[in-house]
Amino acid sequence: MIRTAGVFKAMGLPPATGVVVGFIAGTTFGVLFAPLILLGVPLIIGGLLVYPTLIAKPGSRYIVATREDKNTISPTFARAPYFILIEDGKILEEIKNPYTESLPAGPPVVDLVASRNVDEVVAGSFGRTVIEDLNKKGIKPIYHKGTVEELLKL
Repeated sequence: MIRTAGVFKAMGLPPATGVVVGFIAGTTFGVLFAPLILLGVPLIIGGLLVYPTLIAKPGSRYIVATREDKNTISPTFARAPYFILIEDGKILEEIKNPYTESLPAGPPVVDLVASRNVDEVVAGSFGRTVIEDLNKKGIKPIYHKGTVEELLKL
């Protein structure tokens, strides 16, 4: 389980994911699930659809939630100060988040990113309602830590 948790920490996933995956890997079905998880197959954790890795295909558009420096991936999605819109590995737009102080921040931020016609959004974490709203709009929430520069090299 420690090795599995380390893999997920390196992937930028929340610590709980490593525990859940470690538990799954320790079950009879672990042999089937662990390879799928490591390949980035979508998971249902707590009834929510999440994606453990960025699925950046040619032509894909995605938004990265960042801190004030516009490079470090924000630990939270809805309260991130900036969003960076990326398409085909190029930064198209830097969007200042006008909802950082809103209560709740999630729904208007989901509408903001959906208005940019993105396939995926990247952040350190997402609230439950945000994940549900993103799923309804066909946008994949991606858990990742690091920087925009690192994502552009993937």
